[in-house]
Amino acid sequence: AHFEISHEEAKSALAKYEKGLKELKYI
Repeated sequence: AHFEISHEEAKSALAKYEKGLKELKYI
């Protein structure tokens, strides 16, 4: 498998992941 992900997609995915973690912490 290869991971050809654009820089913008990577930043977007990371932002969503971090947002999800913050939301989980405050539940």
